[in-house]
Amino acid sequence: MRILILVFTIYALVACSGSEEPEDSVEAVREGIEGGKVLAASETTKTGAAVMFASDFAGPLSVGEMASMVIHLRPEYESGQIQVNVQGQDGLTVVGETQFSERFSGDYQFTHELMVGADRAGEYYLGVVANVITDSGEETARAFSETVLVVEPLAALAEKATESVKNTVESVTDEAFQESEVLESFVPAVEEIIAR
Repeated sequence: MRILILVFTIYALVACSGSEEPEDSVEAVREGIEGGKVLAASETTKTGAAVMFASDFAGPLSVGEMASMVIHLRPEYESGQIQVNVQGQDGLTVVGETQFSERFSGDYQFTHELMVGADRAGEYYLGVVANVITDSGEETARAFSETVLVVEPLAALAEKATESVKNTVESVTDEAFQESEVLESFVPAVEEIIAR
């Protein structure tokens, strides 16, 4: 199943990698986006609505941990309305307002903070759909996704490793004990045969 997800993800990345803007213009826009301390940043430019997307996320998370994810959207239109819908994949907990709509004009940047987390380890996706309706009536949309990696806490991993080693040692000890019992019953029979 993981291989299938990996193949699909690689295919999606290759299919979406074509950008109509040169890389230097993407970097110039990123520099203009305000955000606090960025531990892990994601930035995407795709065909569809002319909207720049970036996110600030301090992942990966430990199981049960909730962390802030700040999403930044910048419509590249003179004015209009942006409607945003955020949805987490099954198993991903998203806390905060997930649907909103705002009017924009000029050099507008939409910034919104959510909390994300999960109760099980895994790779989850947060989907962000931005629908833009310009004042001239043009309506276009663009979908983005952000990966949220949730891992077992180090203490839990250490406990699992210790338990695994303990079970292996017990298994080997049980097998060695059973083999010694077989040998103990076999040795007298061999000695009797030799004595004849």
